[in-house]
Amino acid sequence: MSDVVLIEDLTVECIVGLYEWEQQLPRKLVIGLELGVDNQRAAASDAMEDSVDYGAVCERVTAICKATHYRLIETLAEHIARDLLGEYSLLGSVQLTIRKPGAVTVARNVGIRIRRER
Repeated sequence: MSDVVLIEDLTVECIVGLYEWEQQLPRKLVIGLELGVDNQRAAASDAMEDSVDYGAVCERVTAICKATHYRLIETLAEHIARDLLGEYSLLGSVQLTIRKPGAVTVARNVGIRIRRER
Protein backbone atom coordinates (compact mmCIF):
# COMPACT_ATOMS: atom_id res chain seq x y z
CA MET A 1 0.00 0.00 0.00
CA SER A 2 1.69 3.19 -1.11
CA ASP A 3 -0.79 5.82 0.11
CA VAL A 4 -0.13 7.35 3.51
CA VAL A 5 -2.25 9.59 5.71
CA LEU A 6 0.05 11.77 7.82
CA ILE A 7 -0.62 13.14 11.27
CA GLU A 8 2.41 15.04 12.50
CA ASP A 9 3.30 16.47 15.90
CA LEU A 10 0.15 15.46 17.76
CA THR A 11 0.91 16.74 21.25
CA VAL A 12 -0.62 14.89 24.18
CA GLU A 13 -0.18 14.94 27.92
CA CYS A 14 0.02 11.60 29.66
CA ILE A 15 1.60 9.72 32.51
CA VAL A 16 4.45 7.55 31.30
CA GLY A 17 7.83 6.79 32.82
CA LEU A 18 9.92 4.40 34.86
CA TYR A 19 10.47 6.56 37.90
CA GLU A 20 8.02 7.22 40.72
CA TRP A 21 8.06 10.97 40.06
CA GLU A 22 7.20 10.33 36.38
CA GLN A 23 4.11 8.41 37.48
CA GLN A 24 2.81 11.43 39.42
CA LEU A 25 2.51 14.15 36.78
CA PRO A 26 1.53 14.10 33.12
CA ARG A 27 4.26 14.99 30.67
CA LYS A 28 4.20 16.04 27.05
CA LEU A 29 4.60 13.47 24.29
CA VAL A 30 4.76 14.29 20.59
CA ILE A 31 3.26 11.66 18.32
CA GLY A 32 3.57 11.19 14.57
CA LEU A 33 1.42 8.77 12.59
CA GLU A 34 1.74 7.40 9.09
CA LEU A 35 -1.41 5.46 8.28
CA GLY A 36 -1.18 3.14 5.28
CA VAL A 37 -4.47 3.24 3.43
CA ASP A 38 -5.62 2.86 -0.17
CA ASN A 39 -7.04 6.30 -0.91
CA GLN A 40 -8.37 5.50 -4.40
CA ARG A 41 -11.93 4.80 -3.26
CA ALA A 42 -12.07 7.97 -1.18
CA ALA A 43 -10.66 10.00 -4.05
CA ALA A 44 -13.26 8.60 -6.45
CA SER A 45 -16.26 8.99 -4.14
CA ASP A 46 -15.18 12.19 -2.33
CA ALA A 47 -17.02 10.70 0.67
CA MET A 48 -15.78 10.71 4.25
CA GLU A 49 -16.98 7.13 4.87
CA ASP A 50 -14.40 5.95 2.30
CA SER A 51 -11.58 7.74 4.06
CA VAL A 52 -9.90 7.94 7.45
CA ASP A 53 -11.20 10.71 9.71
CA TYR A 54 -8.00 12.46 10.85
CA GLY A 55 -9.78 14.26 13.67
CA ALA A 56 -11.26 11.02 15.00
CA VAL A 57 -7.84 9.34 14.90
CA CYS A 58 -6.31 12.25 16.86
CA GLU A 59 -9.10 12.10 19.43
CA ARG A 60 -8.71 8.32 19.79
CA VAL A 61 -4.93 8.48 20.25
CA THR A 62 -5.30 11.32 22.77
CA ALA A 63 -7.93 9.35 24.71
CA ILE A 64 -5.68 6.27 24.83
CA CYS A 65 -2.78 8.35 26.14
CA LYS A 66 -4.89 10.00 28.83
CA ALA A 67 -6.55 6.75 29.95
CA THR A 68 -3.41 4.66 30.34
CA HIS A 69 -0.35 4.76 32.57
CA TYR A 70 2.66 2.91 31.26
CA ARG A 71 6.26 2.77 32.33
CA LEU A 72 7.56 2.51 28.75
CA ILE A 73 6.63 4.47 25.64
CA GLU A 74 7.25 1.20 23.78
CA THR A 75 4.20 -0.28 25.50
CA LEU A 76 2.11 2.80 24.76
CA ALA A 77 3.15 2.67 21.09
CA GLU A 78 2.07 -0.99 20.80
CA HIS A 79 -1.26 -0.20 22.45
CA ILE A 80 -1.97 2.67 20.05
CA ALA A 81 -0.96 0.73 16.93
CA ARG A 82 -3.06 -2.33 17.87
CA ASP A 83 -6.04 -0.13 18.70
CA LEU A 84 -5.93 1.80 15.42
CA LEU A 85 -5.57 -1.34 13.30
CA GLY A 86 -8.48 -2.88 15.18
CA GLU A 87 -10.73 0.15 14.94
CA TYR A 88 -10.13 1.31 11.35
CA SER A 89 -10.64 -1.46 8.79
CA LEU A 90 -9.32 0.79 5.99
CA LEU A 91 -5.84 0.80 7.53
CA GLY A 92 -3.31 -1.65 6.17
CA SER A 93 -0.48 -0.39 8.36
CA VAL A 94 0.42 2.05 11.10
CA GLN A 95 3.82 3.64 11.56
CA LEU A 96 3.95 5.45 14.86
CA THR A 97 6.61 7.71 16.35
CA ILE A 98 6.47 8.83 19.97
CA ARG A 99 8.91 11.47 21.17
CA LYS A 100 9.46 12.36 24.82
CA PRO A 101 11.01 15.84 24.83
CA GLY A 102 13.22 16.64 27.80
CA ALA A 103 13.46 13.03 28.99
CA VAL A 104 17.24 13.10 28.57
CA THR A 105 18.87 16.42 29.32
CA VAL A 106 21.61 16.11 26.68
CA ALA A 107 19.16 15.34 23.85
CA ARG A 108 16.36 17.46 22.44
CA ASN A 109 14.16 14.36 22.03
CA VAL A 110 14.21 10.66 22.67
CA GLY A 111 11.59 8.30 21.38
CA ILE A 112 10.53 5.22 19.52
CA ARG A 113 9.21 4.39 16.07
CA ILE A 114 7.28 1.21 15.28
CA ARG A 115 5.51 -0.10 12.19
CA ARG A 116 2.69 -2.63 12.39
CA GLU A 117 0.73 -4.16 9.52
CA ARG A 118 -2.58 -5.90 9.30
